[in-house]
Amino acid sequence: MRKLTLCLLACCAVAASSYAQDVPVNREKYPDYVDPRKAYPSEPRLMKFVPQEGEAESRAASTTKLPEYWNNADTKYFPPVFNQDGGSCGSASRICYMFTHEINALRDLDASLPENQYPSHFVWLLTNGNSGKDAFVEYVGVPNVATYGGRTYSSLFGYQEETNNNFGWMTGYDKWMNAIGNRMLRPTSNPLTVDTKEGRLAAKAWLYNHAGDGDFKTGGLIGLGVASGGVWHEIPYTEANKAAGVNGKYYVHRWGTQVDHAVTMVGWDDRIEFDLDGNGIAGEVSKDEKGAWIIVNSWGNWCNEGFIYCPYKYAGPVSDPKTGAMTGGYWSGELYHARKNFRPTRVIKLKMDYTHRSEMLLQVGISSDLNATEPESVMDMHHFRYAGDGNNGNTDPAPAIPMLGKWGSKWNEAPMEFCYDMTDFSAGFDQNKPLKYFFIINRKKEANKGSGKIYEASILDMEHNLTGIESQFDLGGETFEITKEGKKLMISTIVYGPGYEPVNNLSYADGVLTWNVPNKCSYTVASYNIYKDGVLVGNTKETTYSTEAADEFAVTAVYENGTESSKVVCTAAIQQNNVAMEVENAGFTIPNVFQNHYKDCTIEFWINPSQFKNWNNSAGPGWGTFMQHFNSDGRFTYGWDTGARANSNQPFVAGTWTHVALVIQGGKMTLYRNAVKDASVSTKNYSGIGGFGDYVFASSGNSAQNAKYDEIRIWDHARSEAQIKGSTIKVRRQEFYGNVMPQGLLAYYKGDVFEGADGKFYMRDCIAGNHAQIHNVSANPQVSPSLALVETNIAAKLSIDPAENVYAGVPVTLRATYTEAINDLYWTIPACGIEGKRLISPTVVFDQVGTYEVSVRGINYKGKEYTDTVQVEVAAAPALDASFTMSHDVLPCGDNVSLNVVNYAAACSYEWILPGADEEKQYGAKAAASYEAPGEYIVTLKVTAADGRTAESSDTITTTSVAPKADFNVVKPFVVKGTYTEFQSTSRYGATDFEWILDSKAQKVTIQEGNANQAWKPTYPGKYDITLKASNSLGESSITKAAALTVLNDDSKNGLSFSKSTSKVEVPIGKTLTEFTIEFWANPSSVDKACWGIGDAEGKLQFKVEERGAMSVTINGVTVSTNEGYVIPGEWNHYAVRRNTAGTLVFFRNAERFATINTDVNKDAIESLASISMGQGAPMNGAIDEFRFWTTAYAGVSGASATCNAHLTGIAEHVQNNGLLVYYDFDQTGGNVLDRTGNGNNGIRSGFGPDGDSWGLSLGVFSLYLGDKQAPAVITGIEDLEQSQVIPAGMKGVYTLSGQYVGATVQGLPAGMYIVDGEKVVVK
Repeated sequence: MRKLTLCLLACCAVAASSYAQDVPVNREKYPDYVDPRKAYPSEPRLMKFVPQEGEAESRAASTTKLPEYWNNADTKYFPPVFNQDGGSCGSASRICYMFTHEINALRDLDASLPENQYPSHFVWLLTNGNSGKDAFVEYVGVPNVATYGGRTYSSLFGYQEETNNNFGWMTGYDKWMNAIGNRMLRPTSNPLTVDTKEGRLAAKAWLYNHAGDGDFKTGGLIGLGVASGGVWHEIPYTEANKAAGVNGKYYVHRWGTQVDHAVTMVGWDDRIEFDLDGNGIAGEVSKDEKGAWIIVNSWGNWCNEGFIYCPYKYAGPVSDPKTGAMTGGYWSGELYHARKNFRPTRVIKLKMDYTHRSEMLLQVGISSDLNATEPESVMDMHHFRYAGDGNNGNTDPAPAIPMLGKWGSKWNEAPMEFCYDMTDFSAGFDQNKPLKYFFIINRKKEANKGSGKIYEASILDMEHNLTGIESQFDLGGETFEITKEGKKLMISTIVYGPGYEPVNNLSYADGVLTWNVPNKCSYTVASYNIYKDGVLVGNTKETTYSTEAADEFAVTAVYENGTESSKVVCTAAIQQNNVAMEVENAGFTIPNVFQNHYKDCTIEFWINPSQFKNWNNSAGPGWGTFMQHFNSDGRFTYGWDTGARANSNQPFVAGTWTHVALVIQGGKMTLYRNAVKDASVSTKNYSGIGGFGDYVFASSGNSAQNAKYDEIRIWDHARSEAQIKGSTIKVRRQEFYGNVMPQGLLAYYKGDVFEGADGKFYMRDCIAGNHAQIHNVSANPQVSPSLALVETNIAAKLSIDPAENVYAGVPVTLRATYTEAINDLYWTIPACGIEGKRLISPTVVFDQVGTYEVSVRGINYKGKEYTDTVQVEVAAAPALDASFTMSHDVLPCGDNVSLNVVNYAAACSYEWILPGADEEKQYGAKAAASYEAPGEYIVTLKVTAADGRTAESSDTITTTSVAPKADFNVVKPFVVKGTYTEFQSTSRYGATDFEWILDSKAQKVTIQEGNANQAWKPTYPGKYDITLKASNSLGESSITKAAALTVLNDDSKNGLSFSKSTSKVEVPIGKTLTEFTIEFWANPSSVDKACWGIGDAEGKLQFKVEERGAMSVTINGVTVSTNEGYVIPGEWNHYAVRRNTAGTLVFFRNAERFATINTDVNKDAIESLASISMGQGAPMNGAIDEFRFWTTAYAGVSGASATCNAHLTGIAEHVQNNGLLVYYDFDQTGGNVLDRTGNGNNGIRSGFGPDGDSWGLSLGVFSLYLGDKQAPAVITGIEDLEQSQVIPAGMKGVYTLSGQYVGATVQGLPAGMYIVDGEKVVVK
């Protein structure tokens, strides 16, 4: 039996902390590893596999039938296996494989196409930027490979290496909009580990069909963490293995000892037999020797063409190196969920620059108060959380890196265009009504290094207009100056909703629901829908409805166009007092409570733990956002992340009720225990809590709950110590009940549990009906709390809030302020027909000018009444204002113009009259229109108040026919000569004709009568500038993109990446040298300081790249140097240094002489040079390929006959005649570097990360043109296309020139050239 051993080349163990996870993890090599069962909630679809109390096995486990073999990699939804670049294993697994597969399985798309693949580096680069891959997939989105410009590195945004803080950021509204549409829900985990029957079945159910989710075309994938330094053996030869086709393939014999790498589970095979104990008998079921998981890696053609089998017995992250036992437990795995039916509806668009990007935390905020100067709720913009210095924003002072970073060898100081989705964030507010949006720039200091400008900022509303209606931020001028002074800078805008008003004053009494009609708006009410406990039970045209009691009622207004208003909810005060909930190895989810972000907040609850384990009673989304959990010593841990958390000073006591209050005040979080301050933590990196939606109390594994809970309350403000004491009263608890709950409560759970219509158990929410689902229980967990219930001792107070600016005929909402002792309110407003009606905040209309009496009566828990009466002054309504703004007064035909009212007035209708527009009548406080024909058009806004008053205003907009605005993308920016590439025009404004110009050192080619999607097969290698001239009857425009296409003379395959300062490769020499030549292809990530040291430790021979790209050579202690600019960062170039017997040094770049240095002191022989090392004398960075060392002054490094532009051939002849001593082509995926000369001078690697992380595609190598420039060529768009090169003969249907299938006929396709049933066809 052969075996393949993969050893880690560096062991940089990370010391365990008091918060260490059970699995040993090397954080240096896998910094973003998380234990799924601790970081993510259990997957609800897999909970059916968890045995309930008293069950030997779950019912699902006993009834589930699955095939004996399944492999998602066999489907069209799984992308091709690839080789990751750098230490991006986590993103390679989760994004390139899992994210891609999930999206395609949901959308039924082909993962072999770049537009249906998703790149690692858009996410991976922010690993040390306070936004991990989980935040990206949930909040930011991921662009496809075609948009990003590569599956790993981007060809569009400069060299990208996570350890180099200069890496480029993506820019372009269209590119960010592409990313926003590709999203996941928060990851989940398998509630079971795969060492059990149920755990294996749960994993297989997910792999097979997402555990029964029919919206996906195939099963899901499972993300794993492993110790890569393992041993792989060949599967033994048996008849069963022969039938399965796996004889001789590799399987996991041992994992390593520390998790340092990510892989992906894609399927299973129950047919495979192993001989794991070495007794010569394969497939012993009693020893778990049958069956394996199928795992894909991101190390290219590794093991079984990128895959490996892992026996069920070894299905864990780490192994004992001697016995193979799973010393870190078994896998549960991370699961991804593509968002179904998602489209963004509100997006912020920004164009800005800043000189020190890591100084900034960008946020968005919203307030329902249009006069607010601060937002009610704030959300961080992931990707922009003190990011861009590679150090989580902690480098002080911040480095001078502009937002777009360095592209190639140059800083890109252009403004960055980007978008960020606010759909979920906005959903926490009533979007029917006007909302004030804020864009916030936070910095840690009052005096900062950086400055910049905001050039454009707007909110794009796409709810009812797919193109979007823009509301511009007020920049205070042409631009907003981001000065160096100030911690927080803000701009704001008001976004008007469509204005579908809800009903008013909903109440329930004596079996009858009553409500008032909605406020005046732009639409007509047709009827009302009535909901009972969330279920639609009726529809009426009246404003009353008779019904039996329920937990919760809701009423909506249904308008004539079919749109339904937001729900107005009325709870029926069904509450059960003096109960609690007990959960053992179970949990619950409080939904939506942290959808918004709260700068100040309080979380409080009573808890009676039954036991303590590390991580049990965990809650929250995880470190990096918010988390709480207990430890085995009874201490309570809480905080934002591993650098901003605290432990309780004293341990809790099992079997004892304790009151917990976490008070968040900006960047400070304080723990109160039994109303006494216990511990606190402060941070500059976080402020407040929220933005993550559900508040999940873990339900499985070590993180599950083992406790009784009671009186869970979440408040929208920081409670004072006195208020907390008022809620606890020593060891007794106070409950709130009645028709009125305390002000500021976001959610309140008294411990009472009910069974829902779905058969699941829920803990009742007394505030907004967000009942908490309880997971992993088979019976109602409600219990008696054994804790004394007392009446509140807080004094009752009640007063009506002042009502300002009350106008006749205009609705006004009246409010009262009251203490927690009040639990019922009744309003009396005679002028509005309200007499003693139970309401919290009535909305009324006073018809006439005058003074009116308003009174409110409150009742406390003991039945005592409190009243307050005020006089409300009602004035005449101000004149209506029909003025409006237009985003453009002149614009091209077909473009959108956004229209917004200037002074919005409530209870008015807004009608837009737009003759000639695509939609000639629109309603609401904003509108958008486009005009296909050129001309002048009148835009009119008519405003009508509730009392019949009207106002109008008009303006003129001019539309013009314009010449196209040229732009394009290169689908394949790297191709080998003689193979097709494709350019796609993204030109605007109706381009009809296309001319493409490809210009390089080799030849200038002009494609006349070209196509919008143009294929071309280059003949000569080199870097090509591409120009597109797009024209129509009105004119033309052109755009040129430098070095947009790289044509390769040969496929260089892999190179070796250096991402760590410790990485070295020792190259054996063993010679005395009088002359030599060293050559290699290099792509340095930077030359800002000394790097690329290659030499020996004794200083006999040393090469080094100095600051700003000069190269120094030291021979026998004497150093000479080139001028600056010899070595260029951020791109592949060929370098060679040749020394002859006279001591002359000649430096070449790309086969051309760069410098010659003659010196007598350097002609002595280099005696007994044992070896040289890459990384000696200065650290390597970037990547190297095609390293060759000659013991002669080899002539083949320059001129037309240079051998540097392809893999070396005739190696034996070169060894014999030209002194070729070492040749590394790096075309491998692991191990030491193989010498192809036959001399056995293999390079010894050390100090690298996980083995396969170091090898990646070296696209750009072999891209030189070494001949004279060819004569210019002019061809037509259909010439030089060989159909057989693109589409196999006999294939039916319509294809693009790059081979993508687009349909059965050309009907409806844009103009261009296609291959139809094997023939080239031009569609006009």
